[in-house]
Amino acid sequence: MLMDERTAETHLLAKRDPVLPAPVPALARVRKVALLVTVDRQGVICDVRPVAGPKALRSAAVKTVKKHWRYRPFLVDWKPVVARFPVSVEFVLAEPEPRLTAYWDGLAPGAGPAGAV
Repeated sequence: MLMDERTAETHLLAKRDPVLPAPVPALARVRKVALLVTVDRQGVICDVRPVAGPKALRSAAVKTVKKHWRYRPFLVDWKPVVARFPVSVEFVLAEPEPRLTAYWDGLAPGAGPAGAV
């Protein structure tokens, strides 16, 4: 049964947005990929097909949806059905790794207790 994206969102149990790979500045403006998702009677994603968006991001979008998105079963007349619906996946920018700097008692590096690294 074909569903609309809003209805599908009401059945979404878990979701993670994919991270935009760091060396892709040309794609920074277009970070959305449109997919067609099929969910079986148990709510398990059984097929994901890219429909639109940058070709360099389509594979990552499909993998993210298959691995990290979960749906509850779709019901029609109180019976679970196979559902197909469009999904828009937006990539988020990768966060740089936080840098941690620790000093002993607020002193400069090397001024801590003997043997401290």
